[in-house]
Amino acid sequence: MKKKGYVLYALLLTHIISQAQVAPGDIAFVGYNADNNDQFTIITTNYLEDGTQIYFVDAGWTGTAIYASEGGILWTVPSGGVPTNTMVTFTGGGAGGFTTFPSGNLEAGVTVSSGTIAASGIAASMALTTNGDQILAFTGSVASPTFIAAANFNGAWSWTGTNNSEQSLLPPGLTAGTNCVLLSDRDNGKIDCLLLPDPASVSDYNNAAYWVYNDATRYTLPPTLGTCEFLLPLELISFYGTAHTNGNTLTWSTAHEMLLSGFEVQRSVDGSDFIPLTFVPAVGTSNNVITYQFIDDVTTASQYYYRLKMIDNDDSFTYSEIITISQTQNDAAYLFPNPVGQMVTIVIPENTLIETIQLFTSNGSLIREIQYNTTNNYLQLDVSDLASGMYILRINSTKQYQSLSFMK
Repeated sequence: MKKKGYVLYALLLTHIISQAQVAPGDIAFVGYNADNNDQFTIITTNYLEDGTQIYFVDAGWTGTAIYASEGGILWTVPSGGVPTNTMVTFTGGGAGGFTTFPSGNLEAGVTVSSGTIAASGIAASMALTTNGDQILAFTGSVASPTFIAAANFNGAWSWTGTNNSEQSLLPPGLTAGTNCVLLSDRDNGKIDCLLLPDPASVSDYNNAAYWVYNDATRYTLPPTLGTCEFLLPLELISFYGTAHTNGNTLTWSTAHEMLLSGFEVQRSVDGSDFIPLTFVPAVGTSNNVITYQFIDDVTTASQYYYRLKMIDNDDSFTYSEIITISQTQNDAAYLFPNPVGQMVTIVIPENTLIETIQLFTSNGSLIREIQYNTTNNYLQLDVSDLASGMYILRINSTKQYQSLSFMK
């Protein structure tokens, strides 16, 4: 039985790691300085899981590959991940750029405001030129990139074969004005937060009309005018559901609420046609993590689809992702809130004898083991001493082993 539990844990961890996907538009550039020291800032428009890696290069896209004579850096998201609407600033080293020629090693003094950076493995320098340049962001590999964002401050998406280091075609998968930005040929530029719509969308960050730039003076990065960090009215950081004998329990957590009216919980039997079930008022405006819960008292052995209609005070709205719950899932444990603050509550299926609960780090190191020997349906665990990051709880009962993950 013990071996089976570890296999389940390994499978769960593999599943968690495989979900660290980044899509075009999940980050956006909001500032750059080509006048030394080189510098650029991105804003996250979606939550980035810890361990996610993103390449940044000043090499152009030739139409078939990344130009080989320009360098880059590799950024790793820190433990605990990076929340939506977080600005991250990258600053060049003592010689001005990020990597050296011809080795491609990091320059001394290169810094990043969150996470870690390393050389990309390209044996060339990454140094922004004042004659016009670009910064491309991608996942995958240098040989097989998946582009997620770009800032072109050369005035055109073009590749003529001359001054190659200062040119780029529009990378595949990106659309100018939607998930990448084309700017005039200027040495320094940034988003002017006072010009942005409220709330701002990803395409707004990539609209040149909301940028300011010049050839004479470096800008202070990250942008400090206005409230760029909190322009979106809501950050939905988790939404999940579990089946129980008294119905389906929906739990969701938010951060950075701003002028939010509330949530209309909707249900569907086919995943297409949804009906409203209830309205849950929001706190409204808060920078704290807030957890909400609703129980839908359906008990038939059917599969249901749920989504949240998140409504602003001005009646504008957006929808959450769709989740699926089946009443055949009611033998599974679950936990809340997620992310966790001081205490995590574990809800156990009825008539289940819990023997032990084990707490692991995301890399499999055992932190503690608690002996319970109880059939209580609700167990609380104090995790106030844990550092930020992802953790795994393994619940060992007389019926099964089950692993649950949570963020601290």
